[in-house]
Amino acid sequence: MDIKQLHYFMAAVECASLNKAAERLYTSQPNVSRVIHSLEEELGNPIFLRSAKGIILSSFGEQLSYYAKNILKNVEHMQELSIDEKQKKLNIASYPSGMLSNNLAKFYNEHREENLHIDYKEGTTEQILDYISQGIVRIGVVEIAKQQLAPFRRILQNKRLEFTMLRSGRFCLYVGKEHPLYERASVPFDTLKDLEFVQENEDYFTSLSYMGKFSSGALEYKDLKHRVHTDSDHCMMHMLRETKLCCLGVDFFSKKMAREMEIHAVAIEGCGSGILLGYVHKQNQEMEEMEKLYLENLGSFLQESHKSLLFFFIYALIYAFTCF
Repeated sequence: MDIKQLHYFMAAVECASLNKAAERLYTSQPNVSRVIHSLEEELGNPIFLRSAKGIILSSFGEQLSYYAKNILKNVEHMQELSIDEKQKKLNIASYPSGMLSNNLAKFYNEHREENLHIDYKEGTTEQILDYISQGIVRIGVVEIAKQQLAPFRRILQNKRLEFTMLRSGRFCLYVGKEHPLYERASVPFDTLKDLEFVQENEDYFTSLSYMGKFSSGALEYKDLKHRVHTDSDHCMMHMLRETKLCCLGVDFFSKKMAREMEIHAVAIEGCGSGILLGYVHKQNQEMEEMEKLYLENLGSFLQESHKSLLFFFIYALIYAFTCF
């Protein structure tokens, strides 16, 4: 049995006609018949039932088509691997983040002349860890609540993964130009009870329900007025830009990026550093050239954001003290 026989067989299945299969394969109908007949002889069973109306699969042929389809798909993947090896690859996954996707686009522009191919996926922390352990991606960028570090580390150990922290962040409020708080530097925690929110679906490891632990206020996350829930960062950005909804997040945006995306981070008074941002990979994994460049770029970008936001939060504290 060879791949050619399976190609001819599946063409006949999909066309339901040997003549049409021959046209698709750029060959003659007798040649298609001959190849399929040789496959039937090799397997010792009829694949098609022939009649004046054409051909239909026998029960054996139906079973065979399932396996033949999978074999051809795997052959296609193997051929793609050969092509991929000639490219500089970056296979990464991340939590939904306009900040990270925006930075990734800039990274691509810097390296587009180097035959770079990027495979970028988004998901929850648990999905990202699965992607890495299954070999679907090699690097995963994640946010982790400090309270969840213990169970997170247990999963890393079980899956033989490693986590490298890049920086920590504070909880803040993100608003667009339509929002009345757009010009504010900071707000008291209790202000949140009067606001309406668009929020991402909760992630066990980064759940904002832990925010209450960093605040002196009595308001709990579950009591906030959530008007829209989404797992789409694209939807989130549009909601913030075009409505008076706001969202709770972490202060990883730089001032420059906030201006570009027309989103403003408002400090929440009384909230400390509660989220860690970093990347996960397999234990003892040797990073490829493009992966090293990306992680260096991401680290520099986050440090730049941190310096920018450090100035912002010092200003917010001064503002809050003055108002008090």
